[in-house]
Amino acid sequence: KPYTLAQRAEMLDKAIGRLAGMQAPNGGFSMWGNVSEYQYWISVYITHFLLDACEQGFTVPSVMEKKAVEFLLKGLQEGVAGLPAGPVVYNENAVWNDFRYAGSGRFGVLAYGGYVLARLQKAPLSTLRQLHEAQAAAHSGLGLVQLGLALKLMGDEGRAKSAVDAGMKKQR
Repeated sequence: KPYTLAQRAEMLDKAIGRLAGMQAPNGGFSMWGNVSEYQYWISVYITHFLLDACEQGFTVPSVMEKKAVEFLLKGLQEGVAGLPAGPVVYNENAVWNDFRYAGSGRFGVLAYGGYVLARLQKAPLSTLRQLHEAQAAAHSGLGLVQLGLALKLMGDEGRAKSAVDAGMKKQR
């Protein structure tokens, strides 16, 4: 049975409220609401969802959005500084405290974060360019395409084309 527009709006408002409860004080999100176990990848995914909801006219608390964007920006800058092979040192207050993102997984997550920030015109072009220089760390084409889109949104057409072309050719 299809939902009415009002029913869908109510479900989305409830979802946004639930996500607000899963946001850590630093702006990151966790899978299960444990605010000490926030992760960059899920934070990017949720922030992307919140951005889409805003664009569709739904209300996202401004403090929630601001904290999420600040978390993504800090994580993007810290994460790119650790590429391509920088060590991940465990620090419970660091965005990159998860050993799973010590290798090639970090590039894709950072590219996605860069894309979400670029949609808001908040991705530093210099940081995106650094990520472009480390594109050998990409394990699939998706991250390269997302980086290309971010670069395009921030005005670097040349690197954008280069990244998208590399992403389309990349074999996983």
